[in-house]
Amino acid sequence: MQRLVVLALFITTSSRAFSQDAAHALARSGHYRAAIALYDSVLAREPRNWDAALGRAQTIAWSGHLAEAESIYRALIDSGAGPDAQKGLARVVAWRGRLAESAHLYNSIITHDSTDAEALTGLAQVLEWERRPREGRAALKKALAAHPDDGDAREAWAKLRPIVSPWIRPTLTTW
Repeated sequence: MQRLVVLALFITTSSRAFSQDAAHALARSGHYRAAIALYDSVLAREPRNWDAALGRAQTIAWSGHLAEAESIYRALIDSGAGPDAQKGLARVVAWRGRLAESAHLYNSIITHDSTDAEALTGLAQVLEWERRPREGRAALKKALAAHPDDGDAREAWAKLRPIVSPWIRPTLTTW
């Protein structure tokens, strides 16, 4: 852990983009404290850097501090961080088990941009968790129609499609 802190301190003297990339890499590898420290260093220099603020909020959510992440996303929305903050809030609210509220948040994003693949995919996941896979499938179809190469939507489609269309489920064969 000490090496990560030293690395994080070294990176803070580097460029903003490099610092944010390093913070994201640290977060994805589970080094949440170091990532948050790096995001904090970027935000100390640029308090309205929405990418860093959103990355920090996401890292806090990944670390399991969902109430704190929810509060941060709400503050970011109030500060004008835009639809990415709204999608982050919808994701965290769903992880906290408030699925109907999450679906409402995703639907409000989709109302403003009906082709937002991330929001449509998030909505599909929430609908699946609510045991509404057919509605989730419709959301994923819209996401894939707008963005056929979206990796998250394609992955969600691969998971949801056999649930909705049981006749395409793989069958067990004997050797």
